[in-house]
Amino acid sequence: MLKDKIVFTIADQNNLQYAKLLENSFKHFHPDIEFKIYGPDEIKDFINIPDFFYRATPFIAKELIKEYELVVKIDADSIITGPLDDVFNDTSYDLGVVLNNNRLEPLVKCFNIPPQIYANCGFVAIRSKEFVNHWWDLCNRFFFREFQYREQDLLNIMITYGNYNVMCFDNTSKWYGLASKSEWPRFEIHGDRLTCPSDVNYNPTQKTICCIHAGGGNTLKWNWEKQFKPEVVKYLKDVTK
Repeated sequence: MLKDKIVFTIADQNNLQYAKLLENSFKHFHPDIEFKIYGPDEIKDFINIPDFFYRATPFIAKELIKEYELVVKIDADSIITGPLDDVFNDTSYDLGVVLNNNRLEPLVKCFNIPPQIYANCGFVAIRSKEFVNHWWDLCNRFFFREFQYREQDLLNIMITYGNYNVMCFDNTSKWYGLASKSEWPRFEIHGDRLTCPSDVNYNPTQKTICCIHAGGGNTLKWNWEKQFKPEVVKYLKDVTK
């Protein structure tokens, strides 16, 4: 019998500090759900695999899906800022994703997939063994290195051209990742929720923020005092302590 769910992240030594913040924030909202960091000790046997970090998500997820009904991968440079109940309670999808693009950073796309629907690999929820095995198979094909974003581009091709039931968590009243990065200075606290007020040109309705993702390669990930309002900084410190 399969276990219910697990959330994992991957972090080399440079990103381990961020993974700990992610773990603390996740446990703040979901103390009873299993969370695993694949840190330097756990990945030391994998890093010699060619391009490991460019296909690490399906590599690890394909093993976890043998034991769990739901496997969720969240990038280490993320902070959970609200309950992830929608992700955990909805059993209808094979794959749950979040959007990649925002109005701060250059748009990312692949082939003829519009940037408005291009998904980010920083928050992926998998319920289908067939899907993750298919993803891993594509990550081992001869064309793998031809794609700039490797596993992420292949993920988007599978979403667009495959026959899987895909849920985009950002197409709701909530945001879960990079879609909100351009809006960080506008974040506010409403009661016990982190929110982003509406903007006619970007988000016509108020959004509840469930996860923030720094992204940006090897740049400095977090400088909260410069990135957010003081009330939001306090909120982030509270959920990551």
